[in-house]
Amino acid sequence: DEGVAWRLVSNNTTHRPADIVAELQDAGFDVANDQLTGALSTGLDWLRQRGHRRLGWLAASHLRSWLADQGFETVEPSTETCDAVVLGADPDLDLAGLDRALRWLRAGADLLCLHRNRFWLDQDGRARLGPGAWAAALEAAVPGARTVTAGKPEPAVYTQAVQEVGAHLQAKLDDLDGEVYADGAD
Repeated sequence: DEGVAWRLVSNNTTHRPADIVAELQDAGFDVANDQLTGALSTGLDWLRQRGHRRLGWLAASHLRSWLADQGFETVEPSTETCDAVVLGADPDLDLAGLDRALRWLRAGADLLCLHRNRFWLDQDGRARLGPGAWAAALEAAVPGARTVTAGKPEPAVYTQAVQEVGAHLQAKLDDLDGEVYADGAD
């Protein structure tokens, strides 16, 4: 319906938000950049709110330059500390990367899991362990580490989308197997 504010909510962590919108537009969807709310934007907002700029980036490596444009620094693997370890879908994540994350978390970094998917399908349709599986392993290895999830199924990404359209939540977001409804925009 025309005049109804809406948002797409995405867990995609392998493409810049503008690229996702461009792909949708190329496929014939009438969508603008400000109509996409996702794990990346919610996660970066959380990092900014806490003043975290130096990141142990364990997600799609081709997004590093985009992160720099957003005001973040991705630290080198040999770096002893960072502000936060960020987990996203990463086809290249290996045991050495997880060992780095363990070192950074033990040194006091926060853990930001961009979404809790246990696995994802790569471009060849192969199932790959996702950030949710890696986060569970790191949480078990470093009890008490501060862990936050930015994307689905956490309420934060839905709350951000609802706020962006100027609506108010009608229900508590604790059962995300159901639908999320919002009442009229302000």
